[in-house]
Amino acid sequence: MYQPTVWYCTTTLHLNGIYTKRQIVLAKNIIMRNKILIQIIISITLLCGCEDNISRVVRKMHGKEISFKWNNQYVLDDTIIFNYTPTSPIKVVSYIDTTLCSRCLETYFDVVKDYIKQINSDSVLFMCIFQHRSIEEIQPLLKDKEMSNISIVVDTDNLYLTTNSLDKYTSMFASFLLDKNNCVVLVGDPLRSSSVRELYDKKIKAMLENGAFAP
Repeated sequence: MYQPTVWYCTTTLHLNGIYTKRQIVLAKNIIMRNKILIQIIISITLLCGCEDNISRVVRKMHGKEISFKWNNQYVLDDTIIFNYTPTSPIKVVSYIDTTLCSRCLETYFDVVKDYIKQINSDSVLFMCIFQHRSIEEIQPLLKDKEMSNISIVVDTDNLYLTTNSLDKYTSMFASFLLDKNNCVVLVGDPLRSSSVRELYDKKIKAMLENGAFAP
């Protein structure tokens, strides 16, 4: 990791060539304050750079078409459908990697159910794409659950990311709102952020009034 070279300039006071304890403590305090100031400046610089990078990625993603032409398996509680293609005009797509623990899966499904119920439109689909997740693990969790307007899809070959050039995605860019042509309208997870959820709600309402396209 790059370590910047730091030059310290302090005023030296001495008596007969001997530094007093007070002068040494004062010098140390000055050096420490300078170190803290430099760390703050570096942190602010990195933060600004990170925000700029995020803005660039979001702008680049806007309007990008997301393809579903890859080997996937649509999972129902008692059925598996291969090469599934969603047909709902408006889609919220969320990619879930293996960091989501097995015990959290059922809770996640309940959160998704509550969210899609609040939208209350058959024109909106919530699509959960799972990376390397066992179907045997998912199916029992779907028993006796009302999963209307929710698709549970398993990406067995990890092709969703590569097909859509999302290999370098982060959790911040794992969820999208798509229009009728599967083009990205919004980036962000409405289940994780209330502000993102508010944006989704407003945009989905506008899209429902505009033929499933962003006005």
